[in-house]
Amino acid sequence: MTTGQKVVLALLALSVTAGLATGGKLYYRLSILWALLIFGSWIWSAFSLHGLKFSRSARTMRAQ
Repeated sequence: MTTGQKVVLALLALSVTAGLATGGKLYYRLSILWALLIFGSWIWSAFSLHGLKFSRSARTMRAQ
């Protein structure tokens, strides 16, 4: 997990906690924003990697 992912998850947890503690609409909207950011980035990466193929061939067929 990268640092950016940790920050977004921490902000999501913080805004959910603040929303539950205060009941403010702003915190719930921020929670939805962070959740959509996580889900949207996952969808974006899935679509961008769709059809990508990786193949590897060794130069020599012996192991040392």
